Amino acid sequence: MRAYWLFKLISNNFLVKIGPSITYRALQFGLPIKPLIKATLYKHFVGGETIEKCGETIKSLWKYNVGSILDYSVEGAETEQLFNETRDEIISTIKRAKGDKSISFCVFKVTGVAKFSLLEKVSSGLHLSITESAAFSTAQSRIDEICKTAYDNGVKIFIDAEESWIQNAIDEMAEKMMLFYNKTEAVVFHTIQLYRHDRLAYLKHSFDHSRNYGYYPGYKLVRGAYMEKERERAVDMHYEDPIQPDKAASDKDYDEALRFCLDNIDRISICAGTHNENSSLLLATLMDEKVLHVIIQTFGFRNCWV
Repeated sequence: MRAYWLFKLISNNFLVKIGPSITYRALQFGLPIKPLIKATLYKHFVGGETIEKCGETIKSLWKYNVGSILDYSVEGAETEQLFNETRDEIISTIKRAKGDKSISFCVFKVTGVAKFSLLEKVSSGLHLSITESAAFSTAQSRIDEICKTAYDNGVKIFIDAEESWIQNAIDEMAEKMMLFYNKTEAVVFHTIQLYRHDRLAYLKHSFDHSRNYGYYPGYKLVRGAYMEKERERAVDMHYEDPIQPDKAASDKDYDEALRFCLDNIDRISICAGTHNENSSLLLATLMDEKVLHVIIQTFGFRNCWV
């Protein structure tokens, strides 16, 4: 019932739009709204304030064969100190997940360990200054530390997709990490957002890259999470909207991506990140045809198109 009424509330676009600013102001003025947040949004979406406090949630879910993904979901930091702290916390989640069947994956966002503006410049192919080149090299080292820790501890890790105008840099780093650590099986998984009209082609290109360089790719297939922001930026800056023209097109590419991955399942490992009933049924049917087994993992995604 709590979940029902919570989702009923957050399905209200007006409330979602004004909610963050009202909450921020209330906190600024010291109004006693923290208990309300903890009893509603926090209780439903947050496993715990620390890795240790997530333990009870992980344990409770596992009683019902529902696995967990430890996600220290920091993004958009700006200082080297914060980047290093985030790296260390992500590495701690990996070490906590080691050998624990109830934690199937860990995950991180590149913007938690690298400056957004720097990723944007790299993605645009612009020349970096000496200082920027050094900062980008340091960011890549952080990502390598995270992925190497996952490899050394036998934990699979997702690299999340983010905004289209920084995604090229993330793509390159994800492919590099898969090249380093997926020599015999997929440890590092790259995220493919199929609500973008160009990502099915990218998925196929990425797979060709893996065959050419001899590694086993892992992909988390999702629809996407930044639709309004992407559309607005495309209009403001007068370039082609990267988002699919409609939901049907997004569904079509998602299902085609599933088929492509299952057709190449001897090399590709996938996580189907979707709440969509038809896509889930399609995947089950394809698996049945190919006599494959699956781990059903339940967790939340910020999908605009399910």
